[in-house]
Amino acid sequence: MYGYLYERRCIEISSSEFLLREHLHSTVLRLHMEENMEGNPPRGREENLEWDRIIEDKVRTSLEGHKEVMLKEIGSLFEKISGHSTINISNMMINSKKFKRKSNEEQYKHNSKVILKLDEANHDLQEKKLEDCRANIAEAKELMTHRQKLIKLADSAELGWRVVQEYEANPLASDSDDEKRIFKAEARASKKYKAEKSKKAKSGRNWPYRRQQRVMTEACPVNTQQSARQGRRPGLCFACGKPGHWRGAPECPERNTNNKISNVLCTCIKKEKSCNCSVEKSFSKSQGVGLKSTLKRKMQDAGVCNNEMDNIASNMASYLLQSRAGSTTTKYKNCFTLFEEYCKVNSLTAQPAKPIIVAMYIVNLLDQGKSYHVISSAFYAIKWVHKLNELLDPTESSIVQNLLETAKRIRSTPTSKKDVVDTEMLKTLCSLYENSVDVVELRDLSMILLGYAGFLRFNELSNLLCKDIEFKIDHLNVKIQKSKTDIYRSGKEVLIAKGSSVACPYLMLQRYMTAAHLSETSDNYLFKPAFRSKGKSSLIKQNKKLSYTRAKECIVKKLKVVAPNLKLGTHSLRASGASMAANASGVSDRCLKRHGRWKSDQAKDGYIEDSLEKRLFITKTLKM
Repeated sequence: MYGYLYERRCIEISSSEFLLREHLHSTVLRLHMEENMEGNPPRGREENLEWDRIIEDKVRTSLEGHKEVMLKEIGSLFEKISGHSTINISNMMINSKKFKRKSNEEQYKHNSKVILKLDEANHDLQEKKLEDCRANIAEAKELMTHRQKLIKLADSAELGWRVVQEYEANPLASDSDDEKRIFKAEARASKKYKAEKSKKAKSGRNWPYRRQQRVMTEACPVNTQQSARQGRRPGLCFACGKPGHWRGAPECPERNTNNKISNVLCTCIKKEKSCNCSVEKSFSKSQGVGLKSTLKRKMQDAGVCNNEMDNIASNMASYLLQSRAGSTTTKYKNCFTLFEEYCKVNSLTAQPAKPIIVAMYIVNLLDQGKSYHVISSAFYAIKWVHKLNELLDPTESSIVQNLLETAKRIRSTPTSKKDVVDTEMLKTLCSLYENSVDVVELRDLSMILLGYAGFLRFNELSNLLCKDIEFKIDHLNVKIQKSKTDIYRSGKEVLIAKGSSVACPYLMLQRYMTAAHLSETSDNYLFKPAFRSKGKSSLIKQNKKLSYTRAKECIVKKLKVVAPNLKLGTHSLRASGASMAANASGVSDRCLKRHGRWKSDQAKDGYIEDSLEKRLFITKTLKM
């Protein structure tokens, strides 16, 4: 590169020398012509030689000046070569080495870039270029910080470095959109991973879904043992139930049969399986707690001899498990499974369990550093299984109960409650979108105002249907079909008065339903996911309720506009509305408890945050 610059500089000097000579000769010739035109006699040979000598002196002087400039430039070039030769060679070698694994190559390139920046900083420090040295060190630190961020992202994501690749593929994003960019990268990585997985599954399918045609001729006989060994299929045949082949194979005895009786029996079996499908879902949980075997044993002890005894025991076990909520049953079953594994490892009996064995298990959980929530779940799971099977309850032992109290004292964590917002904040928020017709913005504001005024939990809010909303003249009637405290599904009604401010839930919900084209008689969910197309937002056509993650993101994002420093969540709406109503004068405690659907005063008081004036009023009455 530097040799090319040197040659180019020499060519420029030669061309400038030629141009200088031509210019001087043309000037002398022009002067001679002017003298001839004026009538002066022509110059002699000696005078012309004198002019040529003057021209040569001028050209020589000019060339010496150009040579000095060229030597200075060449010297500066050699200084650059000597100063940055190692750095430039290192930079060229970064992309030259080949690796077997992509991860090693990426790590090598990153380390090389950091070393290169530090070498440049070291060179600038020797040259006493402090500003350049600081800049190179800052760039090296930025490279390391970015690499640390990618490692954390790969470790936290389910798909690992696939998410990092998608994240790096689209680097154009601001710092405020970085979280959304990570979320999109995870979605793209998951989509590609599923596509690759399905592609491999399709390409890996074998016969009988795609039969392989075998050509058999007399000239080329097939070894029967070898073909049988190659054509052997895993599992059992669905037609005859024998191993070694699949349904439809030539060696299957049930192939191409027209036995009407067998067809009728298969139809009856299919119908019986479809009828028992709903029972099997609940019965799968009873298998882990031994409920079915207990019921069958008790039926045999009572002298019941019936061919349908197995089905009756299964149905009875299914109904018994429905005495509690499905989530509670699942949690207890999983906790009891862990207890069974502990007993199996230590050669102990889990059912019926002795109190000392339960105490040993709780001590084991305490030694592992488990929280009180985990230990209490195990305690009540063991209690539930033993009572369900009518066994002696080992949790009634004083040793076990005292260990539970110990866990409550030393393993309990303080409850971190969310902050509350007030009505003025919501009025300010709604005033920012007073003239908006965007469906997403109106949906988020309607969720906020409805949850605030109705003291609604998120499950109550997300499960609302359009037909659950009834607009009266002066109030809004909200029907809660399913609630946490309404275990018998009797239904509750929440009345919300019509207001006149910009934060009125009645008016905001009307605006939202009008913009989203929702009917009051529809069975669709009231709050559904939305999409944007060509700058316009609309709800999806599928009857699908808004997820908790998306709802929390939308609600918190809106509330952060007016309360950026508060710790907020979806439960902040219920706690904020209850606190504002409780601190107001003239509110009946009974009506407040009914509006919030609380069963006890303790549950109600856990949501309410007393105002500063009420808390100070106690000491003001002392008149100190």
